[in-house]
Amino acid sequence: MRNYTAMKLEWIIDELRAELQKQQHIASGAMAASLRIEKDENDYIVTGLNYSYWVNFGRAAGKRPPIAAIVNWVNIKGLPKEAVWPITISIGNKGTPGQPYVVWEEGNKLKRTEFIEDTLTRCKDRITEDLADEWQAIIFEKFKNKILEK
Repeated sequence: MRNYTAMKLEWIIDELRAELQKQQHIASGAMAASLRIEKDENDYIVTGLNYSYWVNFGRAAGKRPPIAAIVNWVNIKGLPKEAVWPITISIGNKGTPGQPYVVWEEGNKLKRTEFIEDTLTRCKDRITEDLADEWQAIIFEKFKNKILEK
């Protein structure tokens, strides 16, 4: 039953990927491709590449990101390699949430964080329905087992 519900909830991953696209976070597509939904005890957990955390919550000022990550991003975006160090320093000094790095007007108004929360909030009714099916099956199974014990 656990695997069935996790598979039934796979549509959430598609919604998360769409939100990433909307927030213009797709560079290589590796993070979007890495997203999975798994069940751990009683909770469903969205997992993905470790930098999914920073994309979702942003990065606070005060610590530079790994330079290798910036080198990779610069290469994917086709920027000159000389951009690596200034970008690394800028992220370390300013952080990333609410700090648009794009220059066109849409980019300055674009929401760039909380792709997970936004997706789950937008889809909460459908999630509730899917999880209700699981709980109904669990309750019925426990009831059936209790009756058979007698």
